[in-house]
Amino acid sequence: MAVMDTDILVAFLRKDVNAKKKIESMVQLGIKLSTTSITAAELFKGAYKSRDEDAVKTVYELLVSMEVLDFGMEAANVAGKISSELEKGGRKIGSMDTMIAAIVISHGESIITRNERHFGRIPYLHPEKW
Repeated sequence: MAVMDTDILVAFLRKDVNAKKKIESMVQLGIKLSTTSITAAELFKGAYKSRDEDAVKTVYELLVSMEVLDFGMEAANVAGKISSELEKGGRKIGSMDTMIAAIVISHGESIITRNERHFGRIPYLHPEKW
């Protein structure tokens, strides 16, 4: 399973060629696509802010085509650990990225992202750059 971060899904929705190629190649390889409930919220926020009347529908259609992993008790535990460790080291990242990372880690997956600046700070997360 491949967990898509917000940046690749936004790029895909904006018809970015590289994002489209990456997602299509994973589908052709039979890799199940997923994302997190946090990314879903970020996508819906962007859609509601958009001037495109169909944006919310487009986001919804994208999200129902993949598995959306929830932020549950295990992810909450992992998020607390990540946040504490990064804060102690003076390397904090945003709450949303912390929660996204925690969901990915609690499911034993890696994340497809270009945000290596944040996700690269977490030693037990394995970001894959698209």
